[in-house]
Amino acid sequence: MLVQLIVGGLAIGCVYALLALGFVLIFKTTGGYNFAQGDLAVFGGYLVIFTIEKLWFSPIVSFIIAMLLMAGLGIVYEHFCYNSLRKRTASYFIIASVGTAIALRAVNLILWGPTPHIGPRLFSKQYFNVGSTSIESQYILIAIITAFVLLVFAYLFNKTKLGSMLRATSQDQD
Repeated sequence: MLVQLIVGGLAIGCVYALLALGFVLIFKTTGGYNFAQGDLAVFGGYLVIFTIEKLWFSPIVSFIIAMLLMAGLGIVYEHFCYNSLRKRTASYFIIASVGTAIALRAVNLILWGPTPHIGPRLFSKQYFNVGSTSIESQYILIAIITAFVLLVFAYLFNKTKLGSMLRATSQDQD
């Protein structure tokens, strides 16, 4: 039982690591903090659940639709909350991102209500038996995806021309 709790905790930690990677990516490229990051992730998650449950799209199509909509929202957010405040001090960007977070929480409450929503399972429940412990395959998949994404971003920022351009942009935005 203890091993199952540890593995489950590590899987949740992997999800948090991916969200933290978003913070790091934004900070490394813009030099500012985006306090709306978590609220944007929640909104995207609710879009996936909505398109699966209400519009009857498959999970893959729902993820693609949510990614496209969130990319569009990200472009709008970047234009209004970042580019328009680029020449200002960091406090303006912080205030704008906190304001966006508050607005997104209000939109989430209006659209989805105050009750947490749990989406449908995307994979069947399968377990791997390790000794006397059963580990859910979803946890292993989360760890593999997290490791892959972290390695890709490390390679991108440290070994590619795009990565050096992004690092240079964060140091001198003019």
